[in-house]
Amino acid sequence: MINKILLIFFITFFSTSCGFQPIYTSKNINIAIDNIEKENKPINNEIVSALKNIFSKNNSTTKINLKLDSNKSLVIKSKDKKGNPSIYEIQIYVNLIVVINEQKTINKSFAEKTSFNNDNDKFKLSQYQKELEKILTKKLIENIVNFLSNVS
Repeated sequence: MINKILLIFFITFFSTSCGFQPIYTSKNINIAIDNIEKENKPINNEIVSALKNIFSKNNSTTKINLKLDSNKSLVIKSKDKKGNPSIYEIQIYVNLIVVINEQKTINKSFAEKTSFNNDNDKFKLSQYQKELEKILTKKLIENIVNFLSNVS
């Protein structure tokens, strides 16, 4: 019984004093997103959702409008002797147009890509491809947030 109490005490003590802070709240983000134009694509929707979560709580005087366009492509990088694909490359491109206080316009492109091997199980390959898309989209979101936090 005493061991359980000591264990709970140490876990609580070390987890509260470890210095954890959320990544984007510790930065001085001095902009707020006013409007986002986008096409209804899954990648665009995920990016917009993340940006709204990060920049919506800000009461800044710097207001920005965004226009977001993304493209995804699957390229065959290598084939085997029979001509079947053996290595694929998935590429995600995001073009971002930022309008700051309806005066200054900045156009920035972001890209992420990765390669992966073919699999005989097409369902497993499809699931792996979706997982890679999510990972690449998260990397793109991090790059976009870093870019927007430095724009002024």
